[in-house]
Amino acid sequence: MSNALTFFLDEPTFARITNQIRRKRMNAELGTGDYLSLWRFIEHTPERFYCTLAAQEMGDLLEQNFLEMPRLLEVLLSEFGHELEIGLRTLREINNYDFHEIDLPSDEYEQMRLLDKDFLTTYLRLVEGPFAALILPFAVYQRLRRGKQLKGFDVYNRVEELRNTGWEQFTSPYDNTVRNAIAHGGVRFLQKDIEFLDRKGSVTKDCREVVRQFDKLVDVCNGLSLGMWRFFLDHEDDLAKKGFAYQDPYFLANSRLRPKLQVGM
Repeated sequence: MSNALTFFLDEPTFARITNQIRRKRMNAELGTGDYLSLWRFIEHTPERFYCTLAAQEMGDLLEQNFLEMPRLLEVLLSEFGHELEIGLRTLREINNYDFHEIDLPSDEYEQMRLLDKDFLTTYLRLVEGPFAALILPFAVYQRLRRGKQLKGFDVYNRVEELRNTGWEQFTSPYDNTVRNAIAHGGVRFLQKDIEFLDRKGSVTKDCREVVRQFDKLVDVCNGLSLGMWRFFLDHEDDLAKKGFAYQDPYFLANSRLRPKLQVGM
């Protein structure tokens, strides 16, 4: 039996009005109300703190090269489509972690315990999955422009491709020493700080600095993902004509970014 106080929530009229309100907010804040699947970038934490410049630069790059350099899109989806798909799915999983809204404890031991349990392992997962995948368009663009091969193209080399460009700022939350230390057991918890060591040296950060670095990386990744999804959604029909097919581009359970046939561009 329906609850008399809540039955109206299931009414089509309520759903329609709710969607109309959401579309207005999305038009005001995202510049489009066409895709309700992007509502998480308005309502959900941490997505709503996305880096707006990252979203803009990603959208601009893909839009400008859609016709001028179609080879960029072909390479991204044919050679790196699976990595993009996994990276975006991983980002959504990370966005759903509970600790994003947890205040850092005042007790130093509890701070380090929280970082060791949640932040450090997730930072590594974020770097090697979503971040590595989402800077691909910029890094691939740089290499294609110079006629260079895409071999030996790990996250470190992708970051290097962005050096001395307008996109370098998106790599600031990435620290290769921190990444290597977490991956290879080079993390030391000191009295108040955390030391990260790899073969080339070490860096020392306090807990709050590590959290700020993590949060900034999440915001950059979410901005880049928003710019990418806006492009895919805006050009869904054009991409299908060129042989690229996918369904429900933000909710990736059934998404396929890889080409369904060889594309001649």
